[in-house]
Amino acid sequence: MSPSLALAALAASAALAASPGHPARGQRPPPSRTAPRAADPAGERLGALAAELARDRRGPRGVGLVGELAALADEAPDLSRIAAVLAQTADDRAAHPEVRALARVRLADLERARGNPRRSAALLRRMGFVQAWRVAGPFDDEGKKGFETAFPPERGIDLAAAMPGKVREVAWRELPQEAVVDGFVHLGAALRPSREVVAYALALVEAARDERVRLWFGGSGAAKVFVNGVLALSDPGYHPARLDQRAADVTLRKGANRILVKLCHQSGRFGFVLRLADARGDGRTFPAADPAAPAQAPGAAPAPVETAVAALERRARAARGTADEAPARIDLALALWEKQS
Repeated sequence: MSPSLALAALAASAALAASPGHPARGQRPPPSRTAPRAADPAGERLGALAAELARDRRGPRGVGLVGELAALADEAPDLSRIAAVLAQTADDRAAHPEVRALARVRLADLERARGNPRRSAALLRRMGFVQAWRVAGPFDDEGKKGFETAFPPERGIDLAAAMPGKVREVAWRELPQEAVVDGFVHLGAALRPSREVVAYALALVEAARDERVRLWFGGSGAAKVFVNGVLALSDPGYHPARLDQRAADVTLRKGANRILVKLCHQSGRFGFVLRLADARGDGRTFPAADPAAPAQAPGAAPAPVETAVAALERRARAARGTADEAPARIDLALALWEKQS
C-alpha cells in the first residue's frame, strides 16, 4: 500500500474509532458512520448492516461489513439474527471469497459463544486450513534482515539435517497438533526464542490429481510461501497475522506436494494461517502426504490474486479528489482493521 493512501485510510479509521487499539473478537470496531439514536440502536444497526451485506457481499466492501456485524454480538439482544446473516453470507457462493471466509469464521466464533462447539468446529472444518506441519528454526531476523536471507530450509529440504540456528543448532520436527488452534499455527508454542526470528514450516499434502487451488495466507510478519519449490507469494510487511492477507492460485501435482512457509517475525503472537480453497472460497481438504515421498516437479506457475484490501486500495486511489473519496477511504480503513491491525 502506498504511504499516502495508508495514512489516509488510517486517518479515517482513527476518526471513527472509539479507542486506538484493535478490538478482541466480539468487541465492537469503530463504527463506519453515525446514526440518530434509536430505542434499539443495536437492532437497527444490525438491520442496516444486514441490508448492506445483502447488497455488497459480492464485492470487497463486504469484509468490513462482516467485521462490523460480528462486533454487534455483545450488544444485540438476539444473537440468532447475527448468526442468520453470517450464515447467509458464508453460504452465498456468489459472494466475494474473502467475505465468505470471514463470515464463516465469525459465525464459528459466535456459535462457540452460544454454546455450540460442535457447530463451530464443523464450520471451521469447511475452511480448508492446513493442520499438519513440521517446523525448523528459529533463525536470525535481527534488523529485519532475514527476509532476503536464504537459510538452509530455503535452499533445500533435508528432514534429517542439523542446521545452525539463531542461538543453537536446529532441526526439523513435527509441530504438536495442539499448537494448531482454529487454523492458527502457533509457532511460538514450539520455537524459542520468538523475537526477531525466522521460522520455516513445512506441510506435505496429497493430491489425487493435478489441480489448481487457491492458497490463502496470513502471517505475523514478513513471509514467503513456496509450493513444490516455487515461490507462490511474498509479503515483505511486518504486521499481525490475520485471515487471508495474501493469496495466489497454485498447482498441486498428483501425489505428495510440499508447501514451505518462511515467516520473519519480530514480536507478539508468532504464527500464521494457511488454507487451501477453490476460487469461490470453499475450503479444500487434502490428506497429509508421506514425508519420505520424493519432491515433485513444479506445475504451472503461481498467479497472484488481488485481495479485498488491494481492491479497496485501488478504488480509493481512483476516487481521489471526488465525492466518492471519503466513503472509499472508510471502506478501506474498515477492511484494514480486519486484515492488518
